[in-house]
Amino acid sequence: MAGPNGPIFSEDIEGGRRGAARSRRPLERPQGSRGRRPRRSANRTDRAADPLKQATQRRYVRIEDTVYQSIAFRTLPGGAAKLWIDMRTQYRGSNNGAIVATLSVLRQRGWNSTDKLVRATRELVTRGLIAYTRRSGQNQFHRASLFAFTDLDVAANERFGICGARASHLYLQWTPGTSFGQPEPAKRAFRKQVQNHTRIRKASIPDSGERERETVPK
Repeated sequence: MAGPNGPIFSEDIEGGRRGAARSRRPLERPQGSRGRRPRRSANRTDRAADPLKQATQRRYVRIEDTVYQSIAFRTLPGGAAKLWIDMRTQYRGSNNGAIVATLSVLRQRGWNSTDKLVRATRELVTRGLIAYTRRSGQNQFHRASLFAFTDLDVAANERFGICGARASHLYLQWTPGTSFGQPEPAKRAFRKQVQNHTRIRKASIPDSGERERETVPK
């Protein structure tokens, strides 16, 4: 048989048939795939396509309407209101009761005065917006006081010895002139230096009346 480019032999015809048959064969899949296509990550595509799901995964500070509209919150001084929000950023959903208000933690949020921080903390406790779950004294180092938001349930924490409790919502009961929280520890009487004849000694002086005169041996 002759073609436009020369004679065509039977071997060429058979080779062409075999090549065409090979091209019509389905591609073999690697072993272990079981004939299935790999699945695409549905969550990844859903996150990219649905902005609402992206928004729900971001952290945010939530203020309940009962808190925001309460007298205790609406009349807060500026420093105490800022402290409430800064402390709220520590809330992770299961650590209410283990919130701290120390200068080392809040320094990155603009707090640079211990006196202002103490006064703002006392204001929040007084109005019932936060409550102590563990109170530490002034001389207890490396043991900070812990607080809980009263509009949220207190989570039990065995490490800090905190028992779980329901939200108390003390701020709803606050009115100007009322005070919540534990009283401040009593301070010792200031001992003044008094002069008794020729001897100078320290003695407690009463606020009213006269001090009994003591006999000083010669």
